[in-house]
Amino acid sequence: TMTPMGYSGVYAVSNSEKMFTICVQMTGAVMYAAVFGTITASINTRDRIEAEHAQRLKRVDKFAHAYGLDSELSRKIASYTASLYNLNRGID
Repeated sequence: TMTPMGYSGVYAVSNSEKMFTICVQMTGAVMYAAVFGTITASINTRDRIEAEHAQRLKRVDKFAHAYGLDSELSRKIASYTASLYNLNRGID
């Protein structure tokens, strides 16, 4: 749990102690939410980048097919596109 309330004989007695405890708990909850929000946003961004990369490879394949490029040249273009993605880690 995030707060140790109820686990020991130490507890807030005065109003100022209660307000301090509430503030510390709220700060902890906000920090907890910020960490998990950042992790979630990072995962979502990574998924979006990978989806864009897959779409880019599909466009390369469609281009090669539409212009009748031979399989070797098509493979080289796709390999180059993939290596750029790996080099930049998806950042344009």
